[in-house]
Amino acid sequence: MKAYNKLLSIFTILVLTSCNAKVSTMISKTYPTENQSEEVSVLEWYETIPKNAEVIGMVKVGDSGFTGTSKCTYHAVIEKAKEEARKIGGNAIKITSHKKPGGHSTCHTITADILRIGNIDSYLLGMTPSEKADTTYATLNIFRDDMTNGINYDLYIGKSQICQVSKSFKKTVLIKSDEPTTIWAKTERKFEIPVNFKAGHVYYLRCGVTTGVALANVDMHITESNIYYDQFVTFNAKITEKQDTIILKNDGTATRFTATSASTVDSLQTKSETKDEGEKLITYEESKGKKVIFSLDGGYSHRTAPISESVPSLLVDHMKNIKNGVNIGGDLTFHWSKYFGLGGKFTMFKASDEREVHDSYSYSTQKIKDTYTIPAIGPVFTIRQPLSNKKSDLFSKYSLGFMGYTNKGEADGKSYHIKAHSAYLSLEIGYDYWLPSKVGLGIKLSLLAGSFSKYTLVGDRSKKEFDLGKDNKEGLGRLDISFGVRFGK
Repeated sequence: MKAYNKLLSIFTILVLTSCNAKVSTMISKTYPTENQSEEVSVLEWYETIPKNAEVIGMVKVGDSGFTGTSKCTYHAVIEKAKEEARKIGGNAIKITSHKKPGGHSTCHTITADILRIGNIDSYLLGMTPSEKADTTYATLNIFRDDMTNGINYDLYIGKSQICQVSKSFKKTVLIKSDEPTTIWAKTERKFEIPVNFKAGHVYYLRCGVTTGVALANVDMHITESNIYYDQFVTFNAKITEKQDTIILKNDGTATRFTATSASTVDSLQTKSETKDEGEKLITYEESKGKKVIFSLDGGYSHRTAPISESVPSLLVDHMKNIKNGVNIGGDLTFHWSKYFGLGGKFTMFKASDEREVHDSYSYSTQKIKDTYTIPAIGPVFTIRQPLSNKKSDLFSKYSLGFMGYTNKGEADGKSYHIKAHSAYLSLEIGYDYWLPSKVGLGIKLSLLAGSFSKYTLVGDRSKKEFDLGKDNKEGLGRLDISFGVRFGK
């Protein structure tokens, strides 16, 4: 009977299918759980299980077929596995299998052994060199070693910003916190990790990105084990920030000290009570950046449409010259986050050419003149990427709107006026450098597309409509290079 009961308990499977991830567990033994918020450590597949560890079960977390994307990230399935381990008294899980999204599933799928490790605090403290651990503060080693995507994002603890994470980056922070908190970052969506920093423990936070719609999304993994120790120490990051010490308050705000030892920070903290020393870290609301940006630009433009083969040879040089002109414009955008903005834009192309042409057949000379004005107006969507120096941005802008066309000309002593209009589509990419006075200098490259097939010819005493046909449209596309000034608020 004992053998039967033991066999029955080993093969007990609980399957939960819903909008959450699918969870299956096999339980061989349970221990009382005194604290449901107790941290469960994670050992990756290549780590060795300690000798005093007892395997008390197995858990598998994956796609239920209806699982939401936010429940499918690696962090989300790890947290679900830790939750199942906590239910039966486990204090660690050992990953035995990890299948990344692909094929018919967008979920990470993991299988892990549930462990009960005796005296786990001593075990964890022994997993990293003792000289790296501070017995008064938790040590957080932050790094990002991916080189494939240049998007940067701000890293927060509670309400306060720790640093900006860019590719090829690492930093060490000593943290003093009396309450559980969260580490998080936000691009298209928010990614957060609950954590309870313990004094004397060493944590490694590996930062990265995953594919997004307009920007890459944040991806992070934190562990107390030594799986990232060698990687962090030997990683030759292009950006290595100095070590800071952060004291986190119960309201989520934090103060930064540049001291490198707990004793020095304790001394500074005592002084700060009377002298207000230390730097208060900015909050997310304070770091949203420029909410309204007004831009003025001007520069050189080139119309991209080829010259029609039907243009007489004596006018070819005239048409080539008038393809080049100047552009002026501006836009006003409201940014609801550091990355995204929406507003309106206006731009205008201007070109003119005047010359005398000689007709070799009629032995006559006539004066020709054309002045093109092509305005465009419409809404604009902006994506900004602050760079690691915090003084400059890369940006892209997308717009769809109305484009006009006017040509005021003169030929053989007679004036004419051509009018037309079109929808346009534009793409801009550029770089802005911001001065301390909230004024910026920028450069951008723009591509506009548009064309018309119908136009109106207005003479001295006449007005006539013409249709060029679908196969003979007049192209209004152009390439602009512009320089400008920005005003941020």
